[in-house]
Amino acid sequence: MKDSTDWARLPVLLRELLVLLYAHRSAFRQERTFLRAMGLLFGELFTFARHTVTQGLLALGCTDADWSAWYRLFSRPRFAEESWRVVCCERR
Repeated sequence: MKDSTDWARLPVLLRELLVLLYAHRSAFRQERTFLRAMGLLFGELFTFARHTVTQGLLALGCTDADWSAWYRLFSRPRFAEESWRVVCCERR
């Protein structure tokens, strides 16, 4: 499906946020996990209570669905910044 978003008509802050998100698209293997992470980001922005995954899902209106797929985003180990720096610096 072709993206029909008119980027020039978006508010500047939203446009810059989406540009930043799409710059990190390669961190996700599948489109659905990227979209799920994007949804969680917006859920966190619209959450006025405690900033937890559950509150983000409540802000998105995902109270009646199975939440296990959302929580699986956090089942991977933390990002190893030191190993990334080694790979990044070796390429230069």
